[in-house]
Amino acid sequence: MMISMFPVGNAFAAQTNWFGSIDQYRSGQLSESKTEWWDNDETTGMPLTTAGGILFTPLLEISEIRIISSAPVRVRFFTGNTPNYVQLGELTTQGTGQLETYSVDYKDVRLIRPNLPPGGKAGILYEFEAYVKQPPDQTPPEVPTGLSGNIVGTDAVLTWFPVPDSDLDKYFVYVDGVKVLETKSTTATIPMAKEGVKYTYQVSAIDFARNESARSSSVVLERKPPDTTPPAVPTGLVGTGADKQAMLKWNANTESDLAGYVIYQDDREIHRTTSISASVTGLTNGRTYQFALAAYDTSGNVSAKSNAVSVVPSDKIDVNLIPNMDSIIVQIISGTSPFEVDWGSGNDTFNASQYTITGLTANTDYTVTITDAQGRIWSATINTGDKKGFIPPTFPSPQDLFQRMLNVFGTAGTIAVAIIGGAVALGILCVLAMWAWRLLKRWLAKSK
Repeated sequence: MMISMFPVGNAFAAQTNWFGSIDQYRSGQLSESKTEWWDNDETTGMPLTTAGGILFTPLLEISEIRIISSAPVRVRFFTGNTPNYVQLGELTTQGTGQLETYSVDYKDVRLIRPNLPPGGKAGILYEFEAYVKQPPDQTPPEVPTGLSGNIVGTDAVLTWFPVPDSDLDKYFVYVDGVKVLETKSTTATIPMAKEGVKYTYQVSAIDFARNESARSSSVVLERKPPDTTPPAVPTGLVGTGADKQAMLKWNANTESDLAGYVIYQDDREIHRTTSISASVTGLTNGRTYQFALAAYDTSGNVSAKSNAVSVVPSDKIDVNLIPNMDSIIVQIISGTSPFEVDWGSGNDTFNASQYTITGLTANTDYTVTITDAQGRIWSATINTGDKKGFIPPTFPSPQDLFQRMLNVFGTAGTIAVAIIGGAVALGILCVLAMWAWRLLKRWLAKSK
């Protein structure tokens, strides 16, 4: 609280002092403030015959005065505003030249006048002190801003911006409108009692006078049950052998919480990746390896394994050439894309397993050279011939053929069930047919 003093008439010099710090008042250690007036030289003092007074802004409640004067002093207390002051009361001191203390109880004091009482003798006022009750602080702090929260384990962790008020004491934290915590920090950790329930959090600021601000904007948090659902099994896994390595690729999963893929080699996890392709190195050429794939999500759930693919690393590529009079069909049996093809009069790059070299001359020899992504080279000379014919598609390897069957029918068990079921059905049809034929023969014999 600030006290402003304005002289009235020939006023005294003024100075404001406090018994303690503002924090002491607010914490309840002190309840009053002290205001002193005296001239600059207390040994000289000021004549009591001088009319004057001390003006207060705002209105105050006076609880005590202390005075040193050489003669009795009349002290009058006024309220109101100039020029229409209203006297609240007065007292007369003894004027002993020593410190005198008087208890008073005047509220809404605007003006104090110390001077000679009627009929009093001249005297010197050496010091005058007024003790003022501290007006109650009724101004709340600013509303906290920047409240945010997230869930850590089973707790809600809240943070907010500090309130800049100089008399700030602490913060209240509310959950669904109920105060659950008091803290001097700008962060709080609140246990979340139940899963699947939305809780609303707010924060308010409290000063030393126990004034509470309005509550902050709300943050709503919900602790969801743990995710135990794994992603779907990855599909479309294919593998190609390269020099001492296997080139794998597959279709992307579509789950929003997908974290990545697990690669298995011969039923053993060897790598995790967020990509939809991988190169497994350090393999032995000519050896058959089995690769499978699984997907995992951000909660650590792992899907079942995909169907396995067989890959045989090789330091060679295998190519089939088919002459077609004015073209040559290039079929890649094994190798790593992309492929570079050169036929002497031209060249190109392709990724598919089949490529057609066009614009050639019939009955002409061409040397076709294929280079794959691993730098492996395959070359052969072939005559285009003089006939165009049917060009069969590239026949898949036995492993690829089996993989395609699995993709169509689901699993090997499903295929077996389908085959066995078909065989049983065919056997039943055969038995029925034989029985019908015998009945027909008997009928024909009787009809003769």
